[in-house]
Amino acid sequence: MRPLTALPPLRALIATGLTLAAASAAMPAFAPPPVAVSYQVLHPFAGGDGFKSQSALILGGDGSLLGTAFAGGATGQGDGTAYRLVPDGRLTPWHSFDGRQGGEGPAGLVLARDGNAYGVTTRGGTHLQGTVFRLNPNGRLTVLHSFHQDGRDGSTPQARLLEASDGQFYGTTSYGGRHGSGSVFRMGPDGKLTVLHAFNDDGEDGAGPGQAGLTQAGDGAIYGVTHGGGGHGQGTIFRLQADGNFSVLHAFEGPDGRAPASALVEGPDQRLYGSTAWGGAHQRGTVYRLERDGSVMVLHHFSGRDGDGAEPVGDLVLASDGWLYGVTERGGRRDGGTVYRISLDGRFEGLHAFDPAGAGGYTPRAGLVETAGGALVGTTYQGGAHDAGGIYRIRLH
Repeated sequence: MRPLTALPPLRALIATGLTLAAASAAMPAFAPPPVAVSYQVLHPFAGGDGFKSQSALILGGDGSLLGTAFAGGATGQGDGTAYRLVPDGRLTPWHSFDGRQGGEGPAGLVLARDGNAYGVTTRGGTHLQGTVFRLNPNGRLTVLHSFHQDGRDGSTPQARLLEASDGQFYGTTSYGGRHGSGSVFRMGPDGKLTVLHAFNDDGEDGAGPGQAGLTQAGDGAIYGVTHGGGGHGQGTIFRLQADGNFSVLHAFEGPDGRAPASALVEGPDQRLYGSTAWGGAHQRGTVYRLERDGSVMVLHHFSGRDGDGAEPVGDLVLASDGWLYGVTERGGRRDGGTVYRISLDGRFEGLHAFDPAGAGGYTPRAGLVETAGGALVGTTYQGGAHDAGGIYRIRLH
């Protein structure tokens, strides 16, 4: 049975014979950040409103935040939810997924120019291979495409869609396609889907894009990553030109990272930034900078030992202060994950360590979103008041 998430928790310490308890005991206390940071739980998930959130929230047109939870919901099926969060922390259910008909296991949303939200489900639909859907402001869901059982158009989409400058939606699937290793597709608002690239079964161009979405850069091209494959089997960075030309820009080797886990984000210097879940000097992940010629410079090697976290997941966000913000699902205090920021020249600061014994939840798998007031909001995958994860807010003072 294939995995349902591209980034399951890595228990690498088990391979060394260490228990997690021993690892936690040996880990130093999380280093205090050089800036004042306040942390607040905005909403603890309880199950009926969702749980296992692993996709970043987005800003709604009315100042609210829009998000999805991979599981839970009011239908009794536990197939996931979409919700609204108003600035004071009140959560309003928006849609509960019902499995086969509407799909299950929703990934992140994109708020399109037409005022509707578009997204994908990793499973369900007519052929049980996942769907692309549209969700209107009143919570009415329309399935635009169900991926086929034979996988020729791909299966198991896990990443947020990109609405590109041409008005089309672009996305990826983690499996399926002609060779079973995933695909890149384009879809119009009417649901007509075209496969632009099928990753090869030999993996030279990458395999399994996973949860990292696509990015359109200032040059008009679309950039993405694969979780595996490539010349060294460690994942790739690829570029898709407007004319459909596909090329691999970089194949990770291990020391520069392994298994890229975040969508690329473009900085004001026209360079692209991202993170890998594993690899690097300590095998705990990296943050890197990509030049347009495909060369990569590692800006930070995560160690899990010095309070900087381990195994970064979720998309990076370039905030208004010019720093990149992200999360790790491991490391920090008691191995519960961290929130960090890093400057474009590589200055790294740990901001918050999640405590599995605390009420705020732990194991963040989703990136952050910056609100109009400059705060950063994210979700945790587990823990919290009901052991279903929650929504939190970070402020820097």
